Amino acid sequence: MIIKAQLLSRVRNRLQAGAGYRPGGGTLSTRLQYTFDFTKFIDVQGNGGLVKDGFLDTMTHSLRLRGDYRFLPKTGVFATLVGGWQSYPFASTQPSAFPVGINVGVQGNILPKLAFLLSAGYSNPLVFDGSGLVTGNIIGAVGQAEIQWSLSPVTRLSGGFRRTLDPIALYQFGGNNRAYGRFAQTLGQLEFNLSAGYSALEFGAEQSGPVPLTDRRTGRFDHAIDGVVGVDFHLLRWLSFGVRNSIDWRITNARIANSSLGLGYIRNETLVVATARY
Repeated sequence: MIIKAQLLSRVRNRLQAGAGYRPGGGTLSTRLQYTFDFTKFIDVQGNGGLVKDGFLDTMTHSLRLRGDYRFLPKTGVFATLVGGWQSYPFASTQPSAFPVGINVGVQGNILPKLAFLLSAGYSNPLVFDGSGLVTGNIIGAVGQAEIQWSLSPVTRLSGGFRRTLDPIALYQFGGNNRAYGRFAQTLGQLEFNLSAGYSALEFGAEQSGPVPLTDRRTGRFDHAIDGVVGVDFHLLRWLSFGVRNSIDWRITNARIANSSLGLGYIRNETLVVATARY
């Protein structure tokens, strides 16, 4: 999400801890996971405003409980419960959120080379401002449908649709309705990856205080088109080097408040990546 065109730098710290239980032969398994996430944005251009005042800095605690039951060798059902607390430690005017969700689904193989994932559930960011709960009437249906096709041991193709609903900075919530596809091809020590997606993004009302950020304090809606092309060279089993090029095209019905400037953009990014697995 882009509110105003400026260079942003951020530091993100994530701590995760979990424990699982799998009795017997593993037909039934459960896992509990705790995540602490702290993100701090740095005003590298000295523009002040939202970044300097801490409106984008978030601190999140979340608990996730997942249970899986395998009724076929490669197919099973699962259920997930999620609860958490998201706050803005440096901006007292930003509302706290207590996101909750439940999700059930089935995943596994249809054919030896064809797998699937289907899930559905309910999610609500449970955002509280000075007037109380402000997300009580949202439609919190979420879910995912994905198909995965292994054309050969070195060629993989997948695609699907996913809907999520989460609390985000400056708005009551953000909903993402995303269709996507991925392709991967391995040639010896080289691996080629291609992915593309389209997202219809919906936003709750602005939560930025008395001064509006955009001309759409309610009813903001964005279209996002993204794509990534990458190639990796696996020098060792645990070490690889690669190049990624990504493009992100955003179209929105919002403009900067009291201005004719729109908030749409096209961003292209090229990265050189080194990956070590241990």
